[in-house]
Amino acid sequence: MSFRQKYLLVFLLFFTAFLQNCSVKKPAENVKEKVAIVMADETFKPLCENMKMVFENSFKGSTVNIIYTSEANCFKNLTTDSIDVFITGRALNNNEMLFLKDSIGNIPNSKQVARDGLTFIVAKNSALNYVSIKKLITWANNKSEYSLIFEGLKSTSTLRIFTDSLLNGVLPINNISGAENAEEVIKKVSSDPSLIGVIGWQAIGDFNNNAQNKWRNMVKIMPVIDTRGPQRIVFAPNQQSFYDYTYPLIRGVYTITKGAPFTVGRNFAAFMANEQGQLIFKRAAIAPIIIDFSERKLRTN
Repeated sequence: MSFRQKYLLVFLLFFTAFLQNCSVKKPAENVKEKVAIVMADETFKPLCENMKMVFENSFKGSTVNIIYTSEANCFKNLTTDSIDVFITGRALNNNEMLFLKDSIGNIPNSKQVARDGLTFIVAKNSALNYVSIKKLITWANNKSEYSLIFEGLKSTSTLRIFTDSLLNGVLPINNISGAENAEEVIKKVSSDPSLIGVIGWQAIGDFNNNAQNKWRNMVKIMPVIDTRGPQRIVFAPNQQSFYDYTYPLIRGVYTITKGAPFTVGRNFAAFMANEQGQLIFKRAAIAPIIIDFSERKLRTN
């Protein structure tokens, strides 16, 4: 074998080894996982779990880990680097935006994606057939024959909406209590005629959900009557009254996103605002507000 042939042979051996080395995959620990960390108001859990299931089935390999806590705790954790998305009942206020701009250098994006409403439930054998705004204020502030029980043990959006809308932001402690979730509220209310449960419609209004159908049959859902003006106005919690904003105790569903674009967290928040996510809100009997799915009458010639 000539010198030139030996040289070519050695070169080919080194070149082959180089190609094989390049084809070796990186170790699994160096591959970034497609995981989003989301923190959500615990009262939105039924809705969030449904959204998570459809999202993960639609985007294989993507995982959404949701931490359920009080709404107040969500806002306390806005500067936590590991959390990509927050799901709350309100947008950021001006003070929070200024604080975040100073703390993390930018203002996270707040977007309302749906509209829900507070719902009042009582036992089947309760003497009540409706609740009035005046009576709700009285029952919350004073010891009486009725007590209010809210979903969530701490400062959830359900309690905040009630307090801000009816009690001028002052939280009473005389005649209210909390339960771990809406299901626990329903169970307690169904066996105690002195309790009035306060939960989100998204936890009981979905007629496509077998569990919620069962819970609805355990209690009475109360219409809300406002007698503060010259007219007696009756409101019923339902998707249409959330759509047209006629129901008096409405809460929004907001996504607050931060961090880099094109992440799983950002994709999850965008999913809630796109057609598929908006249809999930519609199916859950609350009002999607990004896409209008209301029926329209068409005139044909």
